[in-house]
Amino acid sequence: MRISKSQVAGTALLIVLNFVFALAAAPAHGVDDGNPIPVDKRQFVLDDPGWPGGQLPPPDPYRAWMGIVFTGGGNQVTGLPFISASSSSQSSSGQWVFQSHLCQTDLQCLTGDFRTLMANGVLDFCEKTKASPCVEALDYRLGEEPFRPAEYLFTADPSPTAAFIDEFMKSSPTSKVLRDFGWHGAPGIPDSASGPHIYRLPGAINSAGTDTYSLAPAFTFVGDPQGTIKPSISDFNVAITPVSQNTSKSSQMIVDQRTDPFGLDHVNLAVVNDMAYHDIHSVGYAAQFPTNLELRVSLRIDKSIGGWYQGRVLEPDVSQTSLNENDVVLKISAKPTLVPTTYAGFDAGDPASQKFISFLHLPSSEQSLRDYSEADATGNGWKYSRYTVWNTSFGTEIVSQLSELLGNKSKGYGSVWDFRKMQVGAPCMTDNSSFQGLLVTNAMTYQANLPTFENSQLTYRVAGLHYDSSGKVFQGNYYFIMRDSVAKCLYGFKGSAPISGTVNVTSSDGQENVAYTNVTDRDGWLKLTAQGFTFSNPVISAKLTQAPDPTPTPTAKPAPVATPTATSTPIVAPVPAVTPTGGASGKKVTITCVKGKATRNVTAVSPKCPAGFKKKN
Repeated sequence: MRISKSQVAGTALLIVLNFVFALAAAPAHGVDDGNPIPVDKRQFVLDDPGWPGGQLPPPDPYRAWMGIVFTGGGNQVTGLPFISASSSSQSSSGQWVFQSHLCQTDLQCLTGDFRTLMANGVLDFCEKTKASPCVEALDYRLGEEPFRPAEYLFTADPSPTAAFIDEFMKSSPTSKVLRDFGWHGAPGIPDSASGPHIYRLPGAINSAGTDTYSLAPAFTFVGDPQGTIKPSISDFNVAITPVSQNTSKSSQMIVDQRTDPFGLDHVNLAVVNDMAYHDIHSVGYAAQFPTNLELRVSLRIDKSIGGWYQGRVLEPDVSQTSLNENDVVLKISAKPTLVPTTYAGFDAGDPASQKFISFLHLPSSEQSLRDYSEADATGNGWKYSRYTVWNTSFGTEIVSQLSELLGNKSKGYGSVWDFRKMQVGAPCMTDNSSFQGLLVTNAMTYQANLPTFENSQLTYRVAGLHYDSSGKVFQGNYYFIMRDSVAKCLYGFKGSAPISGTVNVTSSDGQENVAYTNVTDRDGWLKLTAQGFTFSNPVISAKLTQAPDPTPTPTAKPAPVATPTATSTPIVAPVPAVTPTGGASGKKVTITCVKGKATRNVTAVSPKCPAGFKKKN
């Protein structure tokens, strides 16, 4: 089936994409990795750059050595736009096999017979694309000063030259190489810049001694040629990174399509993880943020990237302004944060390691374990050596499951500012038509989904190690910002009074240890805060309340009165000042009312004094 402009539709991602990347902060001792930033000032720092840090071999390279690395769960590959597609076929044995195919920016994939279309892009500027989603602005401030605009420098473009591609093909022949990064005007797909946007923030000096920063609002668009599901952005991640520019180097990236020994095509992309951007005129290396910096990114978004977001920032704040019935300008401001990093390795051939292999979802059958042992015995264990990078699918239980490997002290930290779209489906939280809320924490691991709602409580789980890499007790923070309408839906609140509540943090031993909690309700946004709690497996819970709206007091309609004088004229014929019989049987009675020197007589079945007058006893 051919894919048409109206048939690009979203589905589960089935494209096989081979990534090769290295962790940032673990260069081999004595090896020049080209990064000019000192090891202790890079974005990710490991106190002990041993395996599996990405550059050093395992402790014993002849044995099958495996492990887990915790680097915060962020996107390992970002800021390199390209389009690929997948096809599927059924083998003679009945098994389905999938292939991925590289698309050029002439959008050959839109006319191909493919099962799934995927576009990895970087949002371009609104003034250039004239369509949502796009980037409106980047602002910053130091300390408590007002926000000011960052100075745009350029947009990175690692598109290879024809000469570079020719040289690459001579040394490593392949069937197809991407010639241009980024695109505009693809039917049904958001426009993409060629790479991250580079800015200067005067006065905001990072750990590399520079004031340059990279903004990468990266997205993944998925479409389905069958047209059964509406095309959509399946992932959206905004990352800001301090960078050190090196103009003496350049980076022409190669994304290529290769055929494996079984005749299947796959897209390959090589990424150096401590590179903040790749460009034909320079390269940028990732550094750490200054402590007094706050960043604010403004995005024009439509329904395609509404919903919920999760991230790694400190003290976030959000605002949203409607532009039209489809588009809003979303502003998220926050400070950068530090996230603990660590890793652990084990000998896969050791029978005692089977439980660890199982926890990491690695092959753990009896046959695979025999393969590891045999490889160890013959000195070929390196063929099986691998490590897994933690992501949200592992959740928080992995910390306790691997506790004997991880210990209670982290091995480093990362300096980050990022947030990404979440896929959720809980009651009252399914609206993706606009931005609904943001959840951020500096915990080493966190649950993938939004807080659960049970027994009138919102509950969220995080996990990490008790001590940071310097040996100090690690202090956790948690911020959950959501629309008032979500809280009202969850709790059945009906009134317009502000929402309040309490936040509690309970450790795994049942003790509460938290320095500060707060619940605020302002401008239609509810913000839950917990700061200064300790690890390893705390549970954060919140219970919200709302006072009923005040019941208005009915105001009696005043009887007609004469103009007050020193001695007023009776409303009805004069009668005694008080008629003691009352009006129990419908008989009219008269009372005397006074206000200062003014007096009034009121006659009725149930007489009442006018407003401002009191009955004379």
